Amino acid sequence: MLPLRFFAIPTFSAVTIIGGVVNFGFYGFIFLLSLFFQDVQHKSALAAGLAFLPLTGSVIIANWLTGPLTGRFGPRLLMGVGLALG
Repeated sequence: MLPLRFFAIPTFSAVTIIGGVVNFGFYGFIFLLSLFFQDVQHKSALAAGLAFLPLTGSVIIANWLTGPLTGRFGPRLLMGVGLALG
């Protein structure tokens, strides 16, 4: 579905690899954190899900803000800041 010639572009390859690593780490973090809430802190599934609301809210706000900021500052600065914060 994705033409392999795109991977000949160094920027595309770098962004794809970085995005994959960040997503792999983020979703692994969510999985382990849900196990921590339920097994270690003995929270119910509902309480564990509600404990994720601040994380979900911060992701929503960050996604909402990055559109206009990317137009103003360019993608490289925001990607660097996002990776440093992550």
